[in-house]
Amino acid sequence: DWTEADAIEEDTATNRLSVEARGSTITLFIGDTKVGRVRDTALREGWIGFGVGSLADDSVEGRFSHLLVTAVE
Repeated sequence: DWTEADAIEEDTATNRLSVEARGSTITLFIGDTKVGRVRDTALREGWIGFGVGSLADDSVEGRFSHLLVTAVE
């Protein structure tokens, strides 16, 4: 399910998105604000991907830059 987050800067603003995967826990951040956490023991490895969407039926555009993937120590 999609959930709105007050931490998202709208319109032409820049948002920093972070995903932290430690063991079976996946935590999502927008800026320094934690916006979600899930535990999933089924996903041990895999791929990453990005997408954009809207909770309304509006058109949407997203741009991604400065992708950094690091190992968790």
